[in-house]
Amino acid sequence: MDLLASLREGTAVEHQALEDQLDLMNPALDHERYRLLLSGFLGFVEPYERALQRWCPEPQRDLIDGRLKTATLVADLQALGFSGEQIDALPRDAEPGDMHERAGWFGRFYVMEGSTLGGRVIGPHVAKTLGLQDGVGNAYFLGHGARTGSMWKAFRERLQNSLEPAEHEAAVAAARACFSGLGHWFERALPASVASAP
Repeated sequence: MDLLASLREGTAVEHQALEDQLDLMNPALDHERYRLLLSGFLGFVEPYERALQRWCPEPQRDLIDGRLKTATLVADLQALGFSGEQIDALPRDAEPGDMHERAGWFGRFYVMEGSTLGGRVIGPHVAKTLGLQDGVGNAYFLGHGARTGSMWKAFRERLQNSLEPAEHEAAVAAARACFSGLGHWFERALPASVASAP
């Protein structure tokens, strides 16, 4: 089994559990829940992206270019009425500890970069459901816009060509930990009424 197939199959349970937990495609999604979910994403994504840059293997520096989304999340929160002080005060998760090894770095990157694909469906749904101007308050979920497909293809190719077979198991473990960690983060960081689907 190739690496991408191993990652898809190895994370299927955690991936589905997270989708069910967040329930972003719920037609009853309201502004309060969405604002809290988006603040939760910032609390996870910001430390993850710090670690992504800190532990980046030298040959992969260019892979990060154009893929960081913390600033987009901040802009979305501001568009939804958060002040700079409120954003600064939001809780942040700890930086993931398994990204200092190349396999763990790629495994978590796979999850977060792969989320841009699902975002192409979530972004328009959020805009329509909440009456948002497209790209204002939902830009995080729009990923890389028209370049999302090509950037995902480039990432997949780099991933396949960068890890040895002996590293595949560790990459899958890190990807599973990323999905599970995000779910646990929402459970810890958000009110009980928001941490699980309505």
